[in-house]
Amino acid sequence: MENNTIYKKNILSKIIALLMAVVLWVFIVSGFKYTILLEIPIEVYNPISNKILKSNIPRKASVRLNGSGRSLMIAKYFERAKLILDISLIDKNGDLALNEYFAEHPNCIYLPKKNIELLDIVYPDSIDIQLDEKISKTFPVKLNIEIKLKPGYILSKPVAPLEDQINVIGPKSIIENLDTIETEQLLLKDVDQSFNRKIEYINPKPELLKLENKTARIEGKVEIIGEKNISDIHVQGKNIPEDFNVRFIPKTVSLKVIGGNDQIQNLTKQKFKVVFDYSKQWTPNKIYYKPIIIIPNNVIECKEIIPNRIEVVFEKK
Repeated sequence: MENNTIYKKNILSKIIALLMAVVLWVFIVSGFKYTILLEIPIEVYNPISNKILKSNIPRKASVRLNGSGRSLMIAKYFERAKLILDISLIDKNGDLALNEYFAEHPNCIYLPKKNIELLDIVYPDSIDIQLDEKISKTFPVKLNIEIKLKPGYILSKPVAPLEDQINVIGPKSIIENLDTIETEQLLLKDVDQSFNRKIEYINPKPELLKLENKTARIEGKVEIIGEKNISDIHVQGKNIPEDFNVRFIPKTVSLKVIGGNDQIQNLTKQKFKVVFDYSKQWTPNKIYYKPIIIIPNNVIECKEIIPNRIEVVFEKK
């Protein structure tokens, strides 16, 4: 038993010694100078309020860096080196030679360690710069949403975003070709209760346009379907010739309507119209007509009219 304990201690000591040797070797070797090819990001800086890029540019560049192994490792894995493209320093459209640009503006090169040197930019050696006027415009929101309700339920009012417009900032030539800003596709199934949730906007050109908000909030009021009888609604004449009086037999009708239960229970007959429209309905020698029913928005449909036809009597004045 004692021999096993001594053996394990010896193995552990050897592993620790090996690790220390590796760390020491890495520390020594990483102090040497190296030249490497590294891919680093290009970041756009735009302090100008009236000018903006209207075309995509590469987001990364392959560069040659020279420095100590430790510093290059930091630049690659920890605190990344980067190139900063300052729009305020560019005054014309066309090809921009990157090596010349960054040679003229060394403050646009970010290197995490002072002992790292940017030798040159390998690819791309130039980029096409297209600038445009920067504008802001408000657009209507188009919802891409499908709602499947459980049987016996309805949406008592159309689903709409709480804010039906969104502000967009970007190049004039792009913004002027937009009509709406759409949302992501959203499918809600077996819905049987009201909901309030977020839905993301789709940025049509995320690298060039900025949306004021990333998400919209939508509300939907869901109710169980109910029925209600509405009685004694007077029939009205419309577009009746001036030289005629008109009588309706009977003078009133009753309706059976369906809709969201909570809302239709508060409905009164004053919210409905029953109309005979002479200009649209009158036919020679015809006596009985089915009246036109005008219902409130929160009613799905008129299920039944009693009676379903009325007699229309014209009398010469």
